[in-house]
Amino acid sequence: MHIVLGIIGLIVGAAFWWYRLKTVRDAASEAVDAIGRARGKIRRTRIRNKSELSPITTISDPVTAAATLIASLAIEDAIMTPSIEQRVRGEVGKIAEPAKLDETIIYANWAAAQVVDTTSVIDGCCAILTGALNDDEKRELISMVEYAIPASDRHANFSRNMDRLHRKLGVLRD
Repeated sequence: MHIVLGIIGLIVGAAFWWYRLKTVRDAASEAVDAIGRARGKIRRTRIRNKSELSPITTISDPVTAAATLIASLAIEDAIMTPSIEQRVRGEVGKIAEPAKLDETIIYANWAAAQVVDTTSVIDGCCAILTGALNDDEKRELISMVEYAIPASDRHANFSRNMDRLHRKLGVLRD
């Protein structure tokens, strides 16, 4: 009888330790999965941020950068209405080649709608415009933005965005 109890004790002991090891393995697997999910979320966030900025990073033409900047500042909290688009078109028409005006406006409207954060547009476009424009042209760009977005259509962040634009272009605010 004591041999049977010993065998049963060994089986119960082996089952207990097998269960404990299985629990530890499951916990370790859960930890590895949680770490993998966290790393995946970080990667997805980076990719999302890069893809969000991609319409801006592909711009190489200063006229397109200026048009995108004006359009983005005009529609930060709204949609592109025909009157806003007409004012943007009028201002960009002063600096764009007539043959490329429609293409420039279409791309600017699309890029401005794709990027949610206006400060990203300001940063990206100013990186292109700072080297391409002289001081007078930078001041002219600022006046184009102010004309394209009249006081009645300005959103709550307009003043803050204009401060950032002045800083990024290196132009003192009047």
